[in-house]
Amino acid sequence: MDGLQELAKRIDERGTRGDFAGKVKISESYLSNILAGRQSFSRVPVETAMRISAESGIPIERLARTSAPTIVPTKEEQTN
Repeated sequence: MDGLQELAKRIDERGTRGDFAGKVKISESYLSNILAGRQSFSRVPVETAMRISAESGIPIERLARTSAPTIVPTKEEQTN
């Protein structure tokens, strides 16, 4: 499991992606772009990356080392 897959899993286990996005002060669509690989984590502003890392408990280095873009469905998408 790469860093973004782990991030998506942790977010979904703890609540909604919208709630997580609010906690780290980004829009839900921006978070979705990160999780889908449309926004490279290495290009996320440092302050934002640090908030995502701190809130998720995943080291920033692991998140930044994510390999290829990965589309990670939400819990709702997985059940439909």
